[in-house]
Amino acid sequence: MRDCLAWGNTPVKRFAAHLKKGAMRKSSPDFSRARSLMQEAEKRKTFLDIILRKTGVSELNANYCIEQAYDVLIELIRAILHMEGYNSPDGASHEAEVSYLLELQFSYADAVFMDDLRYHQDQIKRHGRSYDVEYATKALTFLKNMHRRLKMIISTRI
Repeated sequence: MRDCLAWGNTPVKRFAAHLKKGAMRKSSPDFSRARSLMQEAEKRKTFLDIILRKTGVSELNANYCIEQAYDVLIELIRAILHMEGYNSPDGASHEAEVSYLLELQFSYADAVFMDDLRYHQDQIKRHGRSYDVEYATKALTFLKNMHRRLKMIISTRI
């Protein structure tokens, strides 16, 4: 079986490949940490919603919207991972966390868009790249859809 699934030009490694190389490991479920991550994700999303109701998406806040969309979703994915007893030894395996979407039966397109979002938020934080309203709007639409779906998954595991 291949370690990667390709969608377009972006390969997304299978979660099993990340386990194999030690980027993620199986341990005991940690529901306390999962709850904390869920609460933080909800606070972030609520704050983002308040800001967007007041200002809308603009060139001024496009990067902020992209960063927050990624942060909300990755925290929900991490919450599920902790409920399932997975964690990252170094706490920084974003690619492995994103690939877990495939284990949760999300589409390849969803996993690739989340991986692209991971890449773009990194470009903002580490390289000072600026994005436009169009990409920020796509990120927010993706957030709305994925947030709902991830919350449904979480509700079945609590």
